[in-house]
Amino acid sequence: VVRDMAEKGRVSLRTIRRDANDKLKKMKSDKAISEDDETNNEANNTFIVEQFHIIAGTTNDELRITDASYVKLFTWSGINLTDSNVYVADTDSNIEWGSLQAVGRNTTNETTTNDFEEIDIAFGSTSFTDSINKTYTNAGSPKLTQNFTVFSKNIGYVPVVNSTNTSDFVTGLLWDYSDGNVEFNATQDLLLITRINQNKTGKYGTYDYEIKVPAPLRSYKGATNMVTFYTEII
Repeated sequence: VVRDMAEKGRVSLRTIRRDANDKLKKMKSDKAISEDDETNNEANNTFIVEQFHIIAGTTNDELRITDASYVKLFTWSGINLTDSNVYVADTDSNIEWGSLQAVGRNTTNETTTNDFEEIDIAFGSTSFTDSINKTYTNAGSPKLTQNFTVFSKNIGYVPVVNSTNTSDFVTGLLWDYSDGNVEFNATQDLLLITRINQNKTGKYGTYDYEIKVPAPLRSYKGATNMVTFYTEII
């Protein structure tokens, strides 16, 4: 569910339960109640709620952020976003846009290890069936990579997954090396990126972008517990 909208594209993403491993406790206290037949206790149940939220919208004359039912939440009007990208980061991040690199690559563009596991540790999602590592990699190696142009800079080998059910919309992972260290270790800013791909059909209709946002991103840095959407104005 998308909640707590504000003017600058800040969105708080909240989940009640994010994985099948989170179960309701059995509603029975040992020895507190005497029962003739304890084999029929069925108060334990499992609810699966995905870790990711899908955000989609249009960019013709305005940038719309919508929820899963495609209701307009807020807009920016009068901007040209052709051939641009949409980004999402923790609101507490301080992004240096010229210092972004693909997750899984260091500052000299060499392959690194454990980046995806480190994101899961930071998110508390290591055991999730839809963890970052399981979603984006096979045994730690990205399932798919693409190149993105970010503020006129080409960034190669960006790990991506389909945002939903089509390759017309993908979501990639970037990190900000201006925060220190030559490779990602989950202390740097983390960003999601998707290309604006106008008038394409996604899972929820026809629109211009669709991005897959992990709910724990909202609390990745600082105490604000919100995410901020960005785009390049061409």
